Amino acid sequence: MGRLIDEKKLINYIKTEINPYGRPFEGTVFEFGCKVMEYIENMEKVGEWIPIKWHETTDDESLDKERYPLCLDCEMPEDGQEIVVCRKNGYVCVDTCIYDDGYSLDSGCDWIDDVIAWMPLPEPYDPNTCKNKECPFYRPKQDCVAKEGLSDES
Repeated sequence: MGRLIDEKKLINYIKTEINPYGRPFEGTVFEFGCKVMEYIENMEKVGEWIPIKWHETTDDESLDKERYPLCLDCEMPEDGQEIVVCRKNGYVCVDTCIYDDGYSLDSGCDWIDDVIAWMPLPEPYDPNTCKNKECPFYRPKQDCVAKEGLSDES
């Protein structure tokens, strides 16, 4: 099964990093493709759970083992970011990530003891950007104007 990506971020990456200021790409088509594929592989997942992974803090790490006995090994949300979390009991809810000398959740749930995965919230629904003809809200603008007698001024 394919993976969902944020096409706006990909287009922005191509415009700003690979092809800045509209200059032609300096390299082969193969190199261009490799750069795009590498970026896609490292992009934030859209609509996919990010499993919580952790390990016991080792002596080699510059962390206080007594204060931080466990270290998170997965992609983590930004401070203040609202996210969807899946708890070990199967309960799914919206929570807020807090970073203050370590990661915590606004609900008081513990990342390691209580949560098995998280994902970013989806973008809010906007019926004006629905382009899926199967979507019940899809109606080309001209159809709306013709059928409902609407104009651009209304």
